[in-house]
Amino acid sequence: FLTYVQHFFTPIRDITEKYSVFQAAMAGAERVFGLLDEPPESHLGEGAGLPAIRGEITFERVQFEYVPGEPVLRDLSLQLAPGESVAVVGHTGAGKTTLASLLTRFYTLAGGRILIDGIDIAKLDKRFLRRQIGIVQQDVFVFSGTVLENIRLWDDTIDRDAVVRAATLAQADPFIRALGNGYDTEMAERGATLSTGQRQLLAFARVMAQNPRMLILDEATSSVDTET
Repeated sequence: FLTYVQHFFTPIRDITEKYSVFQAAMAGAERVFGLLDEPPESHLGEGAGLPAIRGEITFERVQFEYVPGEPVLRDLSLQLAPGESVAVVGHTGAGKTTLASLLTRFYTLAGGRILIDGIDIAKLDKRFLRRQIGIVQQDVFVFSGTVLENIRLWDDTIDRDAVVRAATLAQADPFIRALGNGYDTEMAERGATLSTGQRQLLAFARVMAQNPRMLILDEATSSVDTET
């Protein structure tokens, strides 16, 4: 009798579980379709690009806030010379990552200007601007595909030799060659088969392969050993 009762209630439990999954899927679908319905931004500024980038960066009284009335940056002024390396240090939430996001125009300023070689970045084509800047973040996303494609990001203008040179420069070549098929090894979803440090070295190789004029490291070596 008890066995028959359990068999009777199993489909009912399954239905309630499916309902919970359905509710979660509907919430996710609402977010996805909301994003798809967003009108696309214009990539173009007032000018398409510059003939050559030297890399002089100027923040002029920059102000920014995620929540209106709660400023993250207040009248920040900063000048970086071409070829100069600058470390930005501060407590968690001080706005270090926000600086990088503003330089690449992921967000819009609340006040002030950011200049590259004396040109307001708001006047530059976004695609041109972002090609000049390489970012290595703490949390690295690894795509499904080979190691080779993850480094060159499906850019056919970057050949295999260039990828190997970039990986060697980033100290990623030894662990890549130790994988099953080297640079042709298929990566698991989100790079599950790699350690956090290996993913960070992979991100360094990506940036080296793109050869940007400006480089931003956002706690990019937090999981890389000291010797490397």
